[in-house]
Order: sequence, then C-alpha cells, then structure tokens
Amino acid sequence: MPMTNDRNNRLGLLSLVFCLVLNYPILSVFDQQRLLYGMPLLFLYFFTSWLMLIAFTIWMVRKKR
Repeated sequence: MPMTNDRNNRLGLLSLVFCLVLNYPILSVFDQQRLLYGMPLLFLYFFTSWLMLIAFTIWMVRKKR
C-alpha cells in the first residue's frame, strides 16, 4: 500500500529534525569530559538520538488498525 502524502511529510520533517539534532552546534553542547553511567556524554547522546529516531519512525510508519 503506498504511503499517504501526510505520512511522507511527517517522515520528511522527522529526517530534518534529526539532521539538525545530529549537527555540530548541538553536538558541541554534549562534547564534554563528563561520564554518565560510565559512558561519555556524547556517546549517550548519539545512542539516545539514534534510538529515538528508530522509535519515532516505527511509530509513524506503523499501520493503524
């Protein structure tokens, strides 16, 4: 089944938001020498952002029953 135009617009917006989230000015905020749960703050930011991207994509693409 083809995706609707509304869903395409939301996925495009999601891509744009995550490109901005993973861009330099925001990354520099998390590029510190602090450890959180034994991991550098920047790594936790990357992994959390990546997980959120996957979760939001699944949520948007999932069929409604």
